[in-house]
Amino acid sequence: MQLITHSSHLNALPASDLKNHLATRYDQLFETDDDLLPNLILVETGDDVTGPDYAIVGTRGLLSDLFEEHEPGHAEFTRPYEWASHLPGLRLYETLLLINGEDGYLIMIPESVVEAHPDLKWILTDESQGGLSTPQPL
Repeated sequence: MQLITHSSHLNALPASDLKNHLATRYDQLFETDDDLLPNLILVETGDDVTGPDYAIVGTRGLLSDLFEEHEPGHAEFTRPYEWASHLPGLRLYETLLLINGEDGYLIMIPESVVEAHPDLKWILTDESQGGLSTPQPL
């Protein structure tokens, strides 16, 4: 997992379309008046998506239920994300997690991670969970 909260974190990434996308999102979210830094999370292949690094979402990491009551696939499961979108050109899923209705984490999840975790794919794409949203404009 890479937590990107400062432009120096972006500068450390190798040149790529993903880096350009992250830089654009960072610039969109950066608020100079309040000195609020964006919180971008880049999930990496091999990450334990249910591990403690992702406890910001809930006790089951990226697979957490909004109310911490149900497992993915349960009829009453509610995903904690405001929206999720798929960016096929980047082979990436992008989702927004809001904490207390205002503090947010923009979580970038590679397709390979989503495909390796059917429960995560269900959470992000199933119509019962809101399905996929149109990608947010750059």
